[in-house]
Amino acid sequence: MSFFGNNIKTLRQEKKLSQNKLAEILETTRTSIANWELENSFPRIPDLIRIAAYFDVSIDSLLLDDLENTDSLPLNTSERSIPQSHVNKFLEAFDLKGARKGIQSVVATNNNLSQTVKNMSETNLKLASAVDRLMAFLENK
Repeated sequence: MSFFGNNIKTLRQEKKLSQNKLAEILETTRTSIANWELENSFPRIPDLIRIAAYFDVSIDSLLLDDLENTDSLPLNTSERSIPQSHVNKFLEAFDLKGARKGIQSVVATNNNLSQTVKNMSETNLKLASAVDRLMAFLENK
């Protein structure tokens, strides 16, 4: 459900602006403001950004929150927490299983490398021991 039309009207009235004055500020027409408030039409994205910036509210608040029935108007998004449902939708948009497989692959590769380094160290110790024995043999000869 969108509260956009009512929110524009509420914010405009709180600032004691006429539709004409708001239209002038937002560089649009009074008819556009009236149509937005009645939800006969919606602004283009650049206009939506301009509206949110002018009223210092987030775009999601402008569209989704009932600003008329809140004790205090929400300010920009830096002062609001992100609802968990939005976070969940964002995370669902990514292939988390693929990401997990990728991480598991990196961990497995790291474990394989660790085992390879360990094996090389053991081989180097055996080689060093063999060289020591060879040197001792050659010195005794």
